[in-house]
Amino acid sequence: MNSTRKRTQPAHDQPLSRTIELAILIAILLLGAGVRAVYLHEIAKAPWFAAPGFDALYHDYWASGLATGDWTVPRGYEDPHIRTTPYLRPPGYPYFLSLVYRIVSPGSLGPRVVQMLLGLVNCVLAFVLARRWGGQIVGLITAGLMAFYWVFVYFEGELLAPVLLVGLVLALLNVLSLWIDRITVTRAVAAGLLTGAAVLVRPNVLIFAPVALVWGLWLAVRRKHLRSAGAPLLSFVVAVILSVAPAAIRNYRASGEFVLITTNLGINLHIGNNARTDCVEPRVPELDRVAGVDGWTCFDYPRMVQRLEQELNRPMTHSEVSAYFAGKALRYIAGHPLRALALMGRKTLLFWGPMEISNNKVIHYEREHSAVLRNIPGNFAAALALALVGCAMFFVDWAGQRRRDPPAPARRRYHMTILMLLFVLSYFASYLPFFVAGRYRVAILPLLLL
Repeated sequence: MNSTRKRTQPAHDQPLSRTIELAILIAILLLGAGVRAVYLHEIAKAPWFAAPGFDALYHDYWASGLATGDWTVPRGYEDPHIRTTPYLRPPGYPYFLSLVYRIVSPGSLGPRVVQMLLGLVNCVLAFVLARRWGGQIVGLITAGLMAFYWVFVYFEGELLAPVLLVGLVLALLNVLSLWIDRITVTRAVAAGLLTGAAVLVRPNVLIFAPVALVWGLWLAVRRKHLRSAGAPLLSFVVAVILSVAPAAIRNYRASGEFVLITTNLGINLHIGNNARTDCVEPRVPELDRVAGVDGWTCFDYPRMVQRLEQELNRPMTHSEVSAYFAGKALRYIAGHPLRALALMGRKTLLFWGPMEISNNKVIHYEREHSAVLRNIPGNFAAALALALVGCAMFFVDWAGQRRRDPPAPARRRYHMTILMLLFVLSYFASYLPFFVAGRYRVAILPLLLL
C-alpha cells in the first residue's frame, strides 16, 4: 500500500533537498538580477531616464518634495498644490519613493536599483506562495517566470507603482493563505495592514477587502470554527480601517475636506463613461477644455478646478469637482445603458486582450526598441491562455478528488485557488467603471503565472 502511494505521488510533491532547492532559487535570482542590470544599463542612456514625464514626473516631484522639503516646480509646469489639497493620486507609491530618496538621495539611478531589488523580492514572495500551493517544483518555476517576465522588468525601470503593488499583493496573499490552517488575530491584523497598504498604492484593491472577509467566513464555516473566527475577522476590518485612516486624516488637515484617499475618482469615472471615450485614452476633449490645455496632467488639476469654478460661477472644493465629474458619468450611464454595457464589454476585452495598453508611454514600442525586453519570450496572451488551461485542469482534478476523501494538501490548494481567483476577478471588476491600461493588470500577473 505504501509503495503504491509513493509511485503515484504527484511530481510536484517529490521533495528536493533544501540545499538543492535553495541553490536553484539563488541561481534564478542571480540570473534575474543579471537581466535587470543589463536592462538598467540600457535605459540609463534614454532621455526619459533622468527626465521622466506625466505620472512618473508627478511622483518624482512629490517624493522629492517630501524627502528634501524643496517643492520647486519643474520648468514648464504649474504648482499642483500637493501640500494644501487632498491627494489627487494615491499616496502610497510617492511616499515609498520619498523613503528611497531619503536613503539614496533624489536621482534617476537610485530608485530604479531599489525597484529592481524589490522585483527580486517579489520573486521570492511568489516562490513562497507557489510552494505552499503546489510544492517545490511549482514554486521554483513560478519564481523563474517572475524573474524573467519582461513586463516586471520594464515597470521596475519606471517611476510607477506596479512593482510596489505586486509586492504588497503577494505578501497579502501569503498571509491570507495561512488562514487556511488557522485564523488568528495576528494573521488577521497583518492581512488587514497589508490590504490597507495596497489600497494606498492602488485604491481599487479596496474592493478585495470585503471579498477576503467573506472568504475567511467561508473557511470558518467549513471548519466549524465560526465562533473562534469572530475576533480575528473583526481585527482584519479594524486593521484595514486604521491603515487607510492616515490618508483621510491628512486630507482633512491639509484642506478641510473629508476625502478617504484621492479625489481622482470622478475624473476617472468620466473618462471611462462619455460619448467619445475609447476606454483607453484619458485625454477626454471636455477635460482638456476645462483644464485649458491640449491634454492634461496632474500638474494641471488646480487650473482645471479654477476653470470649472469660472464656468459654474461658484467656488468649488476638489472633492466637489470630483463629484461633478462623477455625476456627469453617472448621468451618461443612466441615459445610455446599452452604450454603457458596450463600454464595459470593450474594457473587458482590452483588459484581457493581448495588447499592452499604453498609458504615459507606448509600452509595446518600448519593448520593440529594447534589446533586452524584445529578446525575453512570453506575453500576456500566453500567460492568460496557460492560466485558463491550468485552472480548468485543476478543477477537473479537484472534482475527481472530491469523490474520495482529499488529503489536506489538496484541500489547501483548493482553498488557495479560490482565494487567488477571487482576488483576480474582484481586481478586474474594480476597473470596469473606469478605463484600461496595461500597467493596471500587472498585479494579477503573478497569479496567472502560478
